[in-house]
Amino acid sequence: MFFTLLAISFFFRIDINIRLGLVAPFSIVVFVFFYGIGAGPVPFTFSAEVFPLAFRGLGLLVLFVPILTDALQPHGHSNLLFLFTGLNAIAFVLVFFLVSNGSVSYFQSLTEY
Repeated sequence: MFFTLLAISFFFRIDINIRLGLVAPFSIVVFVFFYGIGAGPVPFTFSAEVFPLAFRGLGLLVLFVPILTDALQPHGHSNLLFLFTGLNAIAFVLVFFLVSNGSVSYFQSLTEY
């Protein structure tokens, strides 16, 4: 997922006529595929559970939209995608080193804490 997001970030830097070829749509399709089968939607699911049901949409809107619009305004789409690429790489390293192997523990031992 990191490599496809990095490729999409670079596609915003090249000429529009070249970008509209097959390479950019193909990398976007590959990114969406890996995002969907991976842990990509999990943070949004967790953050949706924080707010009560009546205010869930409004809570997520108030939380994320100002941050994203401020990030998009001065720098453009490619720099925001570079930011997401860097966060993706950092998250991969943190998960690799800090998350224990799930095959050595059982569900009952996880619920004891």
